[in-house]
Amino acid sequence: MEQPSNIPGKTYVATLVTVPPNAATPPHIHNGAAVYAQVIKGRVLSQMIHQHTVTNLDGTIEQQEHDSGVGIYESGEMWYEAPGCRHVRAENASDTEEASFYANFVIDTEKLEGVDKKDLASVLTILDKDPRSPHYYAAESV
Repeated sequence: MEQPSNIPGKTYVATLVTVPPNAATPPHIHNGAAVYAQVIKGRVLSQMIHQHTVTNLDGTIEQQEHDSGVGIYESGEMWYEAPGCRHVRAENASDTEEASFYANFVIDTEKLEGVDKKDLASVLTILDKDPRSPHYYAAESV
């Protein structure tokens, strides 16, 4: 964990994630963090739902949802998760090979105050209460 001087109030956290064959995480969010992930081994299937506020030409404001669609990322490829988006699918895309990727978080420093390193994962990744979102079932199988 580092607190870069050029982004006051933010902390940078780098993690290595290893995913066994056929394994997946339940849908989750990253506690307001921006996340850049880069695959270093294997293939990772990823799908995110972004929600954002839009001001229409007539001045009305509405919430819109954008589905990133299913993507499969291979060694050397990256994806970005905007603050507040839901990661509805995160899976190893192989039945036989392990996958690994770096997940790099930029998060508000105050969210990490008093957090023991052993509890860091539960602060950075908050699992949905319902382990399967409707988007999970609606997503195309790859």
